[in-house]
Amino acid sequence: GVFEAPQIDLEQLRSVVSWRLSPAQGGAPANFEVKLSDTSFANQDAKGTLQGSWQTGEGAARLPGSIKLQGELTRAKADRVWRYLPDVISADARSYLRHALKDGEAEHVTFLADGPLVDFPFKDDKGGRFRVVVPAKKVKLDYVPASLGAGSWPPFTSLDGEVRFEGQRMVIKGAKAHVGGIGSGGFSLHHVDGGIEDLGSSQPHLRLQGQGQGLLSDMLHFLAASPIGEWSGHVMSQAQASGTGTMNLALDIPLNQADDTKVQGDVTLTERDGAQLRLQPGLPNFADLRGKIAFTESKLDVQAN
Repeated sequence: GVFEAPQIDLEQLRSVVSWRLSPAQGGAPANFEVKLSDTSFANQDAKGTLQGSWQTGEGAARLPGSIKLQGELTRAKADRVWRYLPDVISADARSYLRHALKDGEAEHVTFLADGPLVDFPFKDDKGGRFRVVVPAKKVKLDYVPASLGAGSWPPFTSLDGEVRFEGQRMVIKGAKAHVGGIGSGGFSLHHVDGGIEDLGSSQPHLRLQGQGQGLLSDMLHFLAASPIGEWSGHVMSQAQASGTGTMNLALDIPLNQADDTKVQGDVTLTERDGAQLRLQPGLPNFADLRGKIAFTESKLDVQAN
């Protein structure tokens, strides 16, 4: 089949369909063209409209032919996106999206496909164009799902922003991600950018980066709930903190070898943050901290005074 799911059921389908059969010269097979207009469809996953056409190609590329399709989804469920990805996208990438996108909806999703289907989904726009623009709203993104076996990272309980599929590329741009269930429950990452550069690669990577500003205690709870907390001896889960700070975080996750995940980040403390930190009960309290707490997947470096 073309898609991950062997069958996609529709509860509603309405369309104006026309077709044309044109004789070819020299005994070649006839050319065939199908046009769709005023098409609307709906099922439990999505509702939308589309228009477009399909026609046979030239010579050896007669089949699967060429497509010109554009449309809009007035609603779509984020956790069902994986069902509508073409199977030319790598199994690792499709599996990742199936387990990472947990909940949430999108409205006014636009899509476009234009070119010979033999080249679909038109990597780097070679041979045609494939675009899906998803304005995500309150999407739960478990960006390191348990299926990867790379330890537990606190999921984004609500992500708002734009997710785009461009050829074989998935892009997250300028999103805001709320991390509920951590500390005060109010910690968020802003300017979240990243994605998967090549969904068709045999070794796809998810890269994410973002910045968070807020309570220092929330940032320590976030790190304590990640694999960093375990290999650092759970020191951050015992820490007591007050004041604020700014955190930068970057992740590079190989989707078929998640144990090799790379982490780069830091928490910056300035005079105006009024940060205080006690690493363990019974240890001295450090007040008016200024400096930086840097971390990777294997190292924690505190440079503060």
